[in-house]
Amino acid sequence: MGQGFNVHADLLTQTKDGRDLNQLWADYQAVLADYNAQRQTLVDFLSYPVGDAVVSVPVIGTGGAFERATEFGVPKGIRPGVSYVDMAVPFDWYDLAARMTWQFLADATQQQVDAIQNAAIEADSQLVFTNIMTRLFDNTNTTATLKGNPYNVYAFWNADGNVPPPYRTKTFLSTHNHYTTTNGTVLEATDLDDLIENVTEHGFTKQLGYRIVVMINSAQAPTIRAFRSAASNTVPGTVDATHADWDFIPAQGTASSLLPRDVVLQGQQVANSLAGLTVIGSYGDALIVQDDYIPAGYLACFATGGQASLNNPIAFRQHVNPALQGMRLIAGPKADYPLIESYYMRGFGVGVLQRGAGAVMQVVNSGTYTAPITYTYL
Repeated sequence: MGQGFNVHADLLTQTKDGRDLNQLWADYQAVLADYNAQRQTLVDFLSYPVGDAVVSVPVIGTGGAFERATEFGVPKGIRPGVSYVDMAVPFDWYDLAARMTWQFLADATQQQVDAIQNAAIEADSQLVFTNIMTRLFDNTNTTATLKGNPYNVYAFWNADGNVPPPYRTKTFLSTHNHYTTTNGTVLEATDLDDLIENVTEHGFTKQLGYRIVVMINSAQAPTIRAFRSAASNTVPGTVDATHADWDFIPAQGTASSLLPRDVVLQGQQVANSLAGLTVIGSYGDALIVQDDYIPAGYLACFATGGQASLNNPIAFRQHVNPALQGMRLIAGPKADYPLIESYYMRGFGVGVLQRGAGAVMQVVNSGTYTAPITYTYL
């Protein structure tokens, strides 16, 4: 388009079926504002929003301690035993061209234009979700250049030579690993016990206000539903019945046939939904959530403080400028016709915030963990 010439694009104000293009632009901006305010449920429970490249995470120590008093001695001052560790969170820009040229808009209906908007929203949702799930399942540390300096972006504890801080009387080695396997082809109750303990032994417990969630694929659900402790098991054929620490208790609304006739429930059954996530039951203090976004043959356990809580294991970083947060539709070069040649943009990054608050187990006859292909850094 040369300067000083009137072209077809200058006259294009409506779609083929008569919808005003500027009104569509306003509608799409409103839709994106609503979408950005409603993050995916699983992402909310796993992550905490941050704006800084490096986040100082508190590590709770032992606190103050009394000492025996003497007649002339001066007591030592109390100093809260809190130290901090810096966790890096990367940041990248992503974009997606809408390719809405004036030729397309001249012949398109509103439904066709809406389809592009809906496809972009789905692509953004998948992008964010996949990045967070990859940080959850991939056991490798990565690197990022932040403010001109290189930083490690850590996975959960992965035997990388760093020593986890002690919790109460529990100490850990530099080989401590939160990415483990069943070392056998069958998931047993002891495996589930070990997975949960990998999180709770660092202080992420129900008693301290955390909710313990174990995410599973539907392929693992029948096995876990059969877990019974030795004390309550009187039904032949249950899986690993003599070794389970707890009984699996079906959630509310679950078919009664899942419970043995002679089992009497102690306490209440948990609700069958966690903010839209499907809860099939509980095992000890852990909620068992079934979702086929979890790859078959993997279990992911994490402690959460709730939706978008500081106590969640993964940091979700966006730009510090609120105007640059969320998914944005960038106007094309013609100010009067912003939809023409517009494109979508999103800026974010993810990194582990609490290295002890998550653990993953692979059901495989091997002692070596391998991340699922779907959620692997390439």
